[in-house]
Amino acid sequence: MTETKKPAPLEMVTLSEKQVAARRKRSIAIAACLGFMVVAFYGATVVKLGPEVANKPMNTVNE
Repeated sequence: MTETKKPAPLEMVTLSEKQVAARRKRSIAIAACLGFMVVAFYGATVVKLGPEVANKPMNTVNE
C-alpha cells in the first residue's frame, strides 16, 4: 500500500497595522477603478447605441 502524506500546516502571517492600512487603501483603489470601468462601459454602450435604445420594442421577431 502507498502511504499518503498529509500536507504541512500553513504558516499564518500576522500583518502589522501599517500593512493592514496599505491593504485597505489598495482594495479601495481597486474597487474605485472597477466602478469607474463599469460606468465607462455603460456610458460607451449608451453613446454607441443611442438614447433611442430604450424606445425600441423588445421582440425581434418580424410578424
